[in-house]
Amino acid sequence: MWIFLGFVLLALYLLFIKGILWKLILFAAGWGYLYITLEKYFPASKATFMNVLGANIPWSVFVPSIIVILAMATTRVKED
Repeated sequence: MWIFLGFVLLALYLLFIKGILWKLILFAAGWGYLYITLEKYFPASKATFMNVLGANIPWSVFVPSIIVILAMATTRVKED
């Protein structure tokens, strides 16, 4: 019981105090916007970039993933 409560408190601390929730929201919104924009305005982005275990990964998935991951890796929540 106490271990579960500790994990819950740790998760709440990371999400709200450390600002991970805000970064997750920006990650999802940014990735989705880039994906939709590429699919809509650049039809060539639907071409296969890589085949992983039989699943075709198009450019419209790869490019937003890299951009958003690099953006999240290089930004920090302001520390007081």
